[in-house]
Amino acid sequence: MNLPNKLTIIRIILVPIMVIIPFFNIQVEILRNSNYIFIN
Repeated sequence: MNLPNKLTIIRIILVPIMVIIPFFNIQVEILRNSNYIFIN
């Protein structure tokens, strides 16, 4: 396996993770806020 292929695979794996993590953080914030509102 040559280096460019490895880099491409790493990019294909990392980019979705980098996209999903902020989205997940936003979801958690929304859930936390809605729970807070719901409790009060």
